[in-house]
Amino acid sequence: MFSEAKRVYMITNDSSKPEVRGGHRHPPGGKLEFLICTKGAMTVELHHPARCGTVRLASPDEALVFGSDVWHKVTLEPGSQLLSVASTNFDPKEALPDMLCDCDQPVAHG
Repeated sequence: MFSEAKRVYMITNDSSKPEVRGGHRHPPGGKLEFLICTKGAMTVELHHPARCGTVRLASPDEALVFGSDVWHKVTLEPGSQLLSVASTNFDPKEALPDMLCDCDQPVAHG
């Protein structure tokens, strides 16, 4: 994994509607992100040239780790809370909106 966390933050969805975050990927270079849903539930859509899919996190006992070049979008259900730990600081110039895959729809997997 990574030796130290450069960025740690929480997002709480206090609204009555789902909240969508992300919708980007980071360029190659070793960035790792670690996501935990500490309260409620969230769905993470992931796209990579080798594989696409969705992951649902609904327990603080579950985590998702992914690296650079993985396009990701997080949908937080109402009342949910996300904890994110990243190996690098956020640079808006490195939040790339394009996907590198050819899939039309993600393939759900657990």
